[in-house]
Amino acid sequence: MTGGAAVAERYLNVHDVAEQLDVAEDTVRRWLRERRLRGFMPGGRRSGYRIREAELERFVSKLESTAAEERSVSEEGTS
Repeated sequence: MTGGAAVAERYLNVHDVAEQLDVAEDTVRRWLRERRLRGFMPGGRRSGYRIREAELERFVSKLESTAAEERSVSEEGTS
């Protein structure tokens, strides 16, 4: 055997993502349509979107950094 152990990639559906982020499913779908969050439809529209867990982590990290920047800018304005 060569290399390391294969790591199974985990995929989430819209409901899972909405639940984790405490937002509405329609919000998650809007982010997907706007391509702010990347996902795909493996079986077409009927099966709905699937989002890689790593993509969700990237998206959350970007949301957090954007929120931190906005807080920093607003704090500068009040000094």
